[in-house]
Amino acid sequence: MHWYVDDGNYVKLVREMVKGDVFVVLSREQGGIPVEIKRVPHNEEETHLRLSCSGGKITGQVRGFDADEWRTVDSCDLPGKGEARVGLAAYGGAEKGDRTARFTKFRLLKVAK
Repeated sequence: MHWYVDDGNYVKLVREMVKGDVFVVLSREQGGIPVEIKRVPHNEEETHLRLSCSGGKITGQVRGFDADEWRTVDSCDLPGKGEARVGLAAYGGAEKGDRTARFTKFRLLKVAK
């Protein structure tokens, strides 16, 4: 999931596998400089991701299929200036074998204050 201003200014919250371990990672790129904010283990088969923006900050959260509570990965400043877009992306994967990704229940909400 991406909060995207342009190619050099975005925040992404992703599920990734590294050497058999699964993590959820919050990363930010501003002015073309990428920084990993935080990486947390997440070995659930199904992953729910959420980005929330408030007061110039963006917070990444995760939960598993049966979990009731959202777990905060971390927060950071919103990147760049200008109108942001929100999107989903899938990339990487094993060199051989299945490379499918499935997204469901995508929602974009504006919460009243």
